[in-house]
Amino acid sequence: MSDQHNRYWDEFPAYLSVALGVFICSFFTVDSSKAINNLYYVFFGIPVVFFVFKKGFRWLGGVKQNLPIILLFLHVTFVFLTKIGNPDAAFDYLKNGLYLAVLWLGLEISYQNEKGVALLWRFVAAICFAASLWAMAEWLVVYLHSNSVSRISLYAKASNPVHASLLILIGWLGYWFKYGFPIAIERGKGHYIATLIFVVVFAFGVCVVFQSRSGVIGLVAAMLVWLLAAKHRRIAAFLLVCGAIVVWLSGLYDPLMQRGGSYRTEIWLDALQHLASECSILFGCPDDENYMYVGQFNHPHSAYFSILVDSGITGAISFAAFALFYLRTSLRTSSVWFAVSMVGWGGVLATSNGLIESPRPLWVYFWIPTFLAAIEMKRRLNAEFGSTTAAKPPSN
Repeated sequence: MSDQHNRYWDEFPAYLSVALGVFICSFFTVDSSKAINNLYYVFFGIPVVFFVFKKGFRWLGGVKQNLPIILLFLHVTFVFLTKIGNPDAAFDYLKNGLYLAVLWLGLEISYQNEKGVALLWRFVAAICFAASLWAMAEWLVVYLHSNSVSRISLYAKASNPVHASLLILIGWLGYWFKYGFPIAIERGKGHYIATLIFVVVFAFGVCVVFQSRSGVIGLVAAMLVWLLAAKHRRIAAFLLVCGAIVVWLSGLYDPLMQRGGSYRTEIWLDALQHLASECSILFGCPDDENYMYVGQFNHPHSAYFSILVDSGITGAISFAAFALFYLRTSLRTSSVWFAVSMVGWGGVLATSNGLIESPRPLWVYFWIPTFLAAIEMKRRLNAEFGSTTAAKPPSN
């Protein structure tokens, strides 16, 4: 019975990595939100729920080990309470929070098979690389024929250029930060520097062809955090600064400015005015679905402003508690996935309508790396204090 259990434990996390890979790549190939959601529910969500129902929660460890996640779901609870006056909105929000809880549990399980997770990110990085090459080739063809820059759109749920850029950057940097750069470092300083230049130039090229300034913000945030704990960081930082100067002096940033300011400042000022004059400062504007920001946009185009407007100070403070603890602990433990997650944390500064949603591209570029960072920091803290708790589910 014990051997059968151990075999099941080894196989199920690997299966979840496969299911997660299918889910991530479906955003590049499937155009139906319902179909993508069903992929997640049937092949990932339901098996995770069944597994947890059978094994319980003891294997997750105690409160202290999971404090970032507990703070996050306290935030979800507080925001849910601000929506009680609108039962439909409250139910949808709670449902989306539960979906995210299942995602976190599935990632906790899948991370028990680290080889499976490594293969997952190699696969996702390959898909993202192929999608990027397609977009770059299309961009180059347009440029050669018309001598003008264009904004490339992909297909399916990656047709939004901002989502496409952030999806690709997560897959690309997730592989290199966690797996590719350590291998390059082992092969020597010169090999590592050449690899670093290739990775960053390619990532910037992704932002250019999609004209994604959110992607640039995410890329810069990820690189800055990654440099804090990286080897050879002095020369790496010097090369990145030189690269930024070259981009500035050569005008390579011009394609990113084709769309002007995109009204972000005006939208955010209007959001603050709307909150102060027409809503509750404490509980926000949970019932303003029909409000148009600056007369033409249906949301504040920033996840953080959306949280403030939607749930007021209640939501903003509870999210800040989660965010500050997450940032502090991740920096302390030098979490690699934390650096990767900065793509999403920086990217949603100027895009997205909140963070607690049903399965969306946001899950891939924000929540998956964030949950992986929380799992990684828990493991490092366990190792630091010699804890053996939360190793594996009990064998029953």
